[in-house]
Amino acid sequence: MKLNVTSADTSVASTHIVDLRQVIEAQVIRNSGWDYTSSSSYITLSFQIRSSKTGTYCVFLYTNDGSAKMYTAEYTVSSADTWEQKVIAIPGNSNLTFNNDNGNGVQIGWTWACGTDRDGTAETWSDLAFATSNQVNFLDSTSNVAYLTGVQLEVGQFTSSTLPAFQQESFGDNLARCQRYYLNYLEGTGKIVGMTASYTSSEVVLMHNFPTTMRSAPTMTIANATASHLRQAGTAPNTSAITLDVSSTLACMYNGTVSSGGSAGEGTVHFGDSTTNCTFSFESEL
Repeated sequence: MKLNVTSADTSVASTHIVDLRQVIEAQVIRNSGWDYTSSSSYITLSFQIRSSKTGTYCVFLYTNDGSAKMYTAEYTVSSADTWEQKVIAIPGNSNLTFNNDNGNGVQIGWTWACGTDRDGTAETWSDLAFATSNQVNFLDSTSNVAYLTGVQLEVGQFTSSTLPAFQQESFGDNLARCQRYYLNYLEGTGKIVGMTASYTSSEVVLMHNFPTTMRSAPTMTIANATASHLRQAGTAPNTSAITLDVSSTLACMYNGTVSSGGSAGEGTVHFGDSTTNCTFSFESEL
């Protein structure tokens, strides 16, 4: 991932924070094997970073269940424009709680700038600390650029010499993980989304099965609905509206409407216009 500053901020306001976060489901952490209520049990965060700006940076863990707690750790970018590996072991704490559900469990954050009202002490669990007072202001110049990759979160306490090898996932496995949270269809490719029999001459109720189990029943977003079609025998009128009827983690039922040209009772396929950008997406993000 590349991060570059397009508008400089040389004086960060006291309550402002700029960070990059990864959110993890609560049940993933709860069932990971980490004895998170014990201070002698650890998880280890590691990553590769390359930044044009040297100095002290911070990462944090922000838990969401129970009484929210934060753990903040410092790391140093020693050489400009050079890949460096960082390995940070994080102990458990008796106040931590993770529900056994698909909600927001923990946020892992990389801080790029932090105001004085939002910083705290390194290597301690606290109520609020997105960084320490040593955190650099990465936003102070439009010349600043950073790259982040190779992020790992492992159960156990590791160093750079004992850290397990980075797990390489297949494209298919990685795609399925992404589709648990977001699905995107059409976008001017003429793809088929749903099929059914026409309910009336102007309305159809369509079914669509998701390729993987989504985190929760998703919301649907449609852009440029009139750039998709409801094809029947010998005709393919443009849709005038698309609305979600009901959804689950496995499938959804949605309604498509045409102004004219439809026939009740005929088989119908919903597909995208091959020349216009119709975006049809489902989201169940944390």
